[in-house]
Amino acid sequence: MVVVTQGIQPTIVAADGKVEASASKPPQLIYCLSLKVLETPVVVLPKEEIVDLIGSGDAFIGGFLSQYVLQRELAVCVAAGHYARYTRSFPCVQLQTHSH
Repeated sequence: MVVVTQGIQPTIVAADGKVEASASKPPQLIYCLSLKVLETPVVVLPKEEIVDLIGSGDAFIGGFLSQYVLQRELAVCVAAGHYARYTRSFPCVQLQTHSH
């Protein structure tokens, strides 16, 4: 399997075997030789809302792998990666602590 992230361009996954789509914006399924290729659109964040892109690729990998190890469909793995990347790019949310 090969996963290619391209910034704001679609994420591409090339894999041998069954590829299923289950996202709200359906990924395109493309057949290339004996490989199946999944192309999934990326939600583009408004530039004014992006704080820091450092680590967003690592976040994508973590989100993707968190579902892959559970043997989820590749479309679910990509969606989890996109979600992790998306939330990494937003400002940090300050956690509220409760005093006792």
